[in-house]
Amino acid sequence: MLSEPNQSPMNVGPGGGPPLVDLTAALERMEGDIRLLHEVVDIFLEDYQVCMDEVRLAVQTLDTNLLQRAVHTMKGAVGNFVSAKATDIARDMEHFCKQGEIDSAIALCDVLESAVAEVAAELRKFRCKEAA
Repeated sequence: MLSEPNQSPMNVGPGGGPPLVDLTAALERMEGDIRLLHEVVDIFLEDYQVCMDEVRLAVQTLDTNLLQRAVHTMKGAVGNFVSAKATDIARDMEHFCKQGEIDSAIALCDVLESAVAEVAAELRKFRCKEAA
């Protein structure tokens, strides 16, 4: 449970790297309001696939503006959970779109999808532990 601010549920990511999400930092950003964190997690888990669908549609139609908006939205969503990997990928994709380099942005689409799926999996684990 994350009721104590110094408790770190996920402080080491895969391969000993940085965590996929930092829920302790996320909770601090939400001024210690665990209910708000639960709500934000639940909203993300309900909605992230819709955003990824927009990313895929933008890639299929080569719609730079849609892709830029979708990755910007995803960047904010994963940023709530201090997910450096997913946030960095979305930020890079957004930058490429702004520069008109859609091929470079598209090249990161699968990487983004994988990173976001990892974030979602960690958040599902968190919610299961919190519900227990």
